Amino acid sequence: MEHGQMTIIERYETQQAADGQASFLVERGVGAAVEPDGNGSFGLAVLDEDASRAREIIGLVEPEANEPSEVDLIGAARPWLIPVLLIGVAMFVIPVVAFLVTFKLSGG
Repeated sequence: MEHGQMTIIERYETQQAADGQASFLVERGVGAAVEPDGNGSFGLAVLDEDASRAREIIGLVEPEANEPSEVDLIGAARPWLIPVLLIGVAMFVIPVVAFLVTFKLSGG
């Protein structure tokens, strides 16, 4: 099994700042490591295949707009709700209207 290469997505002046961002990514399921470089800064490195997701998580780029919104997810979770409500209302309204029409026609 071939392992992916690491990509440095951001550099930080202190190791504490880099460690904080690395732990933030790890908490969200992205493996991250802090790599010191020769200039005294620290690079935040992730696997190549996780680089775009890691950039979105720490806010370096805007997330893609094609993700479904919360409203879309709620509507998709219950596609049966509207037909069931309509049938329920019809089963109540039609007999009540029929009763009232019959009552008025019978002279009541």
